[in-house]
Amino acid sequence: MIIYDAIILEKRVLFTSTGNNFSAQEIAQCVCAAALLVSPPLFSILNRVFPYCIWEDLKFLEVKGYIAGSKNELFKMRINWFDICCDLDTGTIIEESKDYSAQRYYKEDIEFIEQLLERLNNGTVDEDGIGFAFSEYTRVLLELAMHEPCYYNNTEAHQLFIENQWVRIFALRRTFCKDILLKVL
Repeated sequence: MIIYDAIILEKRVLFTSTGNNFSAQEIAQCVCAAALLVSPPLFSILNRVFPYCIWEDLKFLEVKGYIAGSKNELFKMRINWFDICCDLDTGTIIEESKDYSAQRYYKEDIEFIEQLLERLNNGTVDEDGIGFAFSEYTRVLLELAMHEPCYYNNTEAHQLFIENQWVRIFALRRTFCKDILLKVL
């Protein structure tokens, strides 16, 4: 969910593998899969996707909130180039700031992903179902960002969800997400 959070908040996301564990094609697939976490509903996210980057072409650095991949170790060493770096070789995420788990919405994200993992383990959801779940989660956040959160669903759980997501909702209002949603509506 760290990657998801970074993508919707327009942070710079870099996928790397400097060893022989992952091919350039596999790195590119990781980049594209990450973009699919929010597309749909954010179709224009594809303008920020650079599946495989090389040293001779650094145009991706000019794109706010890029999602890129590379096998070049120098990319990972340039920590000012990314907000999070997903090191595929070690399975770790290098974060610019470690504030994700401190956010109020962290608990909501963890519950969301735990429910998905449980359904996956039980065989009650497939890859398409996971994609749909992320699309719906994103759609709800975008709708909340577009409108003042109303408490039409007056359950305590719904109100708590909005309160916990408020920081993210406010941040979304300052990103490309609002402009995109305005074009759709």
